[in-house]
Amino acid sequence: MLSVALVLVVTGCSGSGGSHEATPVTRVDRRLRTAEAHAVIEGDGKSQALPVFIVYPVGPGPFPLVVFSHGYGDVAEGYRPFLERLAREGYVVAGPDYPSRDFTTHPSDITRVIDDLTGSHSPLPGGVVDDRNIAVAGHSLGGTDAYGVSYNTCCRDPRITAVVTFEAPLLEFPGGEYLWRGPALLIVLGDDDPLVAADTGRGILDQFTGGNGYLLTVNGGGHGGGLSASDRGFTSVQPIVQQFLAAYLKHDPRAKHELKSTTTRRDTTLQRASGADTQDRAPARRAAHPATARPVLDPSRV
Repeated sequence: MLSVALVLVVTGCSGSGGSHEATPVTRVDRRLRTAEAHAVIEGDGKSQALPVFIVYPVGPGPFPLVVFSHGYGDVAEGYRPFLERLAREGYVVAGPDYPSRDFTTHPSDITRVIDDLTGSHSPLPGGVVDDRNIAVAGHSLGGTDAYGVSYNTCCRDPRITAVVTFEAPLLEFPGGEYLWRGPALLIVLGDDDPLVAADTGRGILDQFTGGNGYLLTVNGGGHGGGLSASDRGFTSVQPIVQQFLAAYLKHDPRAKHELKSTTTRRDTTLQRASGADTQDRAPARRAAHPATARPVLDPSRV
């Protein structure tokens, strides 16, 4: 595999006049106990340069890696408060800004981010990233990207151990099919989302093999997914997301117990897939009745 260099672009302090290429140094916000960096994964002739926004904890690592995929027409920094919250909880968080709006190309971009942040050319200090515990998360069409890179035979990356999707449609990827097993999965869906059918998550959960699949329904929730404080269900969604990541990336037995004990919390309902909880990541056999992977909406609307 081609070794891809990363160029670190350092954002200036508040009031600075822009950004510039520089040596690998990051601006550290010691109040939040996180460091922030902008990197660019260089293209190789077949792929375009890929900007990545990174937030990670300051302190002894390693820390699990979470790659966050933004929604259509958005950028990673549009989700800054959520990404910073994750970093403060002890995760290296990387958000790529895709050069193409064709979502079918995004799973390979996510794999490029994982390759480079866990490889010898990472812009981060040595020992920061735990390459054995990797999650992918995404909002809206970014959640579709997460489904593709984690469960679709077109582009599945076997290093992924956990997945979180927020208001994500289920769309086809050329040349592949969905196999719903392996990485732990948390689906967050509002039952009043005008863009994504409320039964999308239930259809996936019904096909999911193993008890490490979860569906969190936000009662009366729209397309925001509980990612920002203004979203319905925010105060319920965020603790469950943290429990899920702690259970399946940090392997915290208390977090897993609390997660499995939760059914309803204020304005949310949590359901779990049937079967024994397993992180068996062996190649999956084709399901007898795989969930239908047909577009449920125009991708340009999510």
